[in-house]
Amino acid sequence: MDLYIGNATKQVQQFCYRVPEQGGVRVQDIAIGTQVRISGDLNTAQIDAIVDQHRVYGLIPAEEAGKVKNFAGLCYSIGKPIKVERLQLAIDSNQIVLQARGEQLRRDAAIAVNNVIEGQLDEMGTGTRLREVEMSAAEEEPRGGYREKPFGEGVRVTRDDAKTAARRRRSRGKQ
Repeated sequence: MDLYIGNATKQVQQFCYRVPEQGGVRVQDIAIGTQVRISGDLNTAQIDAIVDQHRVYGLIPAEEAGKVKNFAGLCYSIGKPIKVERLQLAIDSNQIVLQARGEQLRRDAAIAVNNVIEGQLDEMGTGTRLREVEMSAAEEEPRGGYREKPFGEGVRVTRDDAKTAARRRRSRGKQ
C-alpha cells in the first residue's frame, strides 16, 4: 500500500519516521509544495503507525486541507497521490493562518512593550501614561527557499488597546 506525504509549507521538510518491526529512523526530503511516496512496501498497520507518529505535529488527511483552522504543514493520502489542487489549497490556507498569527503576535508584542515602558515610568514616579506606541518590523531581503516580496508592517497601540490586553491577560491568569 502507498502513503503519500505532501509539504504545504514554504521550506523543505525532512520527514523522519520509523516503520514498526524495522530498525532505525528513515528520512525523506519533501521539497516545497510537493509530495513524496513513502518508500517501501507498507502494510496498513505500518501506515497507521507512521501517520500516528506525525499526527501530534499537525499531519492531516489531504481531504481536510483548507478546512482546518490551524496551521497544517504536512498532509497525507493513502493509496493515491495527493491532488495538486488539494495541496495548493493547504498552502493557501496555511498562508492565511500564518499571516493572521503573525499580525496577532506583533500586536501582542507592541502591547507588551507599551506595558513595560509604562511600568518603568511608574517606577520613576512620573505618573505619565503613553497615548500610543508604534512599532514596525521589516525584512531586508528573503533568503533561500520560497521567494516572496520582503515583509514590512507597522503596529500602533493606543491606550484602549493596552488596557483591553491587560484585562484579558489578567483574566486568563486567574483561570
